[in-house]
Amino acid sequence: MTLPADPRSPGQARRFVAGALEDAGLDYLEDAVLLLVSELVTNALLHARTAISVACTITRAELLVEVTDGSGVLPQRRHYATTATTGRGLALVEATAQDWGVERRDDGKVVWFTLPTQPGAVRGDRTEATVEFGLDAVEAL
Repeated sequence: MTLPADPRSPGQARRFVAGALEDAGLDYLEDAVLLLVSELVTNALLHARTAISVACTITRAELLVEVTDGSGVLPQRRHYATTATTGRGLALVEATAQDWGVERRDDGKVVWFTLPTQPGAVRGDRTEATVEFGLDAVEAL
């Protein structure tokens, strides 16, 4: 899903990902995933100020969510005062996700996170059938 640099984009991203989770029968992951999607899309909106792309890939072992923007500036954990109202997003992602990271691309960057789709899933197992969720349809690869 591609979204504009608009304050409504985090909500649209949450609805998109919630639909993907529901279609895949992963509703039980919704709270954690939507929190992380909100953080990453809001960060892209505030710091990159470019179009934002959100993608979900689901395997039998893992959910991968990628948020891409047009800025090459990589996110960094910051240390703010305990009274600050900002600066905790990446720590939240780190504490909640199974794994996460950021990759620079020629046209910006992608920040991603993973969560297991079933208890005891093997980390990083993407060799099985993959389901990709897009705007128009669900396509099995």
